[in-house]
Amino acid sequence: MAVLGGLCLALLGATLFLSWLLARRAQGGVFYGEDALRDPEIQRQVVQRLAEASSMPFDSHPDGEVGRVLIAGGERGEFRTNAFGMREREYEVPKPDGVVRIVLLGDSFVFGLNIEARERLGARLEEALSERVPGRRFECLHLAVNSWNLRSECVYLRRQLDRLAPDLVIQVSYSNDLDDVTGVRGFGAEASFVPYHRPRADSLVLDRYAQSYLHQDTRNLLSRGLDHESRSRFAEALAEIERLRADMAQLPGAPRYLLVLHWGLLAPAVQDHLGSKLDADSVFYVPPEFAADKSMWITPTDPHWNPEAHALVAGALYGVMRARNLLPSIELPAWPEADQRASEWAERGLAFARTEGDRLRKSLGALVAVLDWPEITLEEARQVHGGLDLEGLVSPYASCVHLRPAGASALHVRGRSLPDLVLRGARTRVFLEELAVGELVHEPDAEWKLDVPIPPELEGRELLNLRFESDDYVYRGPDLRHCVVFRLERAALE
Repeated sequence: MAVLGGLCLALLGATLFLSWLLARRAQGGVFYGEDALRDPEIQRQVVQRLAEASSMPFDSHPDGEVGRVLIAGGERGEFRTNAFGMREREYEVPKPDGVVRIVLLGDSFVFGLNIEARERLGARLEEALSERVPGRRFECLHLAVNSWNLRSECVYLRRQLDRLAPDLVIQVSYSNDLDDVTGVRGFGAEASFVPYHRPRADSLVLDRYAQSYLHQDTRNLLSRGLDHESRSRFAEALAEIERLRADMAQLPGAPRYLLVLHWGLLAPAVQDHLGSKLDADSVFYVPPEFAADKSMWITPTDPHWNPEAHALVAGALYGVMRARNLLPSIELPAWPEADQRASEWAERGLAFARTEGDRLRKSLGALVAVLDWPEITLEEARQVHGGLDLEGLVSPYASCVHLRPAGASALHVRGRSLPDLVLRGARTRVFLEELAVGELVHEPDAEWKLDVPIPPELEGRELLNLRFESDDYVYRGPDLRHCVVFRLERAALE
């Protein structure tokens, strides 16, 4: 009787609790239960409340190539996002009739880091178009997330291209646009993994010197196209741009595409490996002197465009659109100041990109053939594209670049396997440039070395890309989130 009485009380309590939840739902509250899997409004409310509880800006995207967008629909500190997770007004998809839609595609420069939304280049361009072509409705939409790369940008647009239906796409690229795009942690902050390369765990490939040094010298290496890692990333970016353009050509009216390259002193590299592969009317180089002009920066140490720079670039884009007839169905009236700026920038930017390649190749700086850990200096560490920390711990994917001195004929690598028993039998493939040159089979806490000749196919290459690709790893770090395979002690071309 006691058991049955207790069961009756429990059932009564459950009934009362469910009745209360249903009453809350009827009053507009959030109901957490199986119905939430079927009720879009409940899902929307849950997501909205989670977003409001986070001060961080990012949200993961199911498309691993995109990686992340912004948390949708609300104030995110100094900016507001729309329902699609973009720093932009709400806009309709499919596109309404009568709208001339221009998509500004990019990263933090298009996003408008540290400036008001109305001060960005798309807003300035839309204002100029509306003023000079009355009676037409223009939309200049900023589709941009901080630290997106060229691949993420193209993929995000291409997979909604039919519904978004742009009349023109302007993609703005900066010299760190070959970097990996990181994922998002549960509280909206950037993570240390790359959704597109998930098996690599926390192996990141980043051009860590681009922000700090681009406008002072050209010490960053990933964006030069002089080794396999860099050339591969240029090739991937070019393939995505060409795929996007091919799909745009199938849309009604075959909308045009313009790639704006803001690469500063690295313009010759992007010209060699990307710009020269596209038709001339599809590429526009921002001249390096504009990139180096600190009066156009947010601060003397932050090269993102300030409001004045956004206005100048918007005017130049208007002039380019007019000169190259990028909106064939609309006759854009003359804007003498913008037309002149577009003409001068196009001439100076392209001339620099085409003629300064030799100077760029001579500005490599003090690169070395031998990297020793943990004695590696910060100057030498710039030769690491990613996956190697200052202690020499190697992630599942690691990539670095070595200067090949005259007469060097062999690669010498020395290290120690970690003591973890679960790594017994784990394999690491070793590559020089595109060629596999050896394999390591790990035994716990064992020293090892690899001495192999440099393949004759690599003769004449000034820089050689050394890579390690492993099939297993263990955790390190105070939060057990650093994924590593072995400890590297020395890598040398001799």
